[in-house]
Amino acid sequence: MAYGKWEIYPRGRPDLNNLRKPMDPCDREVDEFGRLREAAHEYFCRRNGEMGKHPHILLALLVTSSQHRRRGAGSLLVQSGIKKSDETGLPAYLQASEQGRRLYGHYGFEDIDTVEFNLSDYGMTGVERMTEMLRKPSGTAELKVADST
Repeated sequence: MAYGKWEIYPRGRPDLNNLRKPMDPCDREVDEFGRLREAAHEYFCRRNGEMGKHPHILLALLVTSSQHRRRGAGSLLVQSGIKKSDETGLPAYLQASEQGRRLYGHYGFEDIDTVEFNLSDYGMTGVERMTEMLRKPSGTAELKVADST
């Protein structure tokens, strides 16, 4: 029906250096989805690096089977992470597709940055837009994530 994976990083990501490494060339050649994995690596891992310097809760994955969409399962999974964010005082961070962005906005996530990348660079067609979003835990002051670039 639906699956969500929240990861808690109370002291930032311990694997931060690995996020900056290029993808292993062997992983690109495994099957026809190798180029898609390469594009995902470029976006998700590298973008996650800045937030990874800070304590946070990450929504690493949220998927709902097509026949169960718009029935509340995704919302329940988002709410479970928000509850943990509020309990721990850690901000909740995610990277949203255009499809998911509206759902996350409904629960108080705010845009940090939007990135478009051309899929033709990876042997596919079209342009993908992903938005980094952050939600501060309830009862906390405005969060500011420093950009070290």
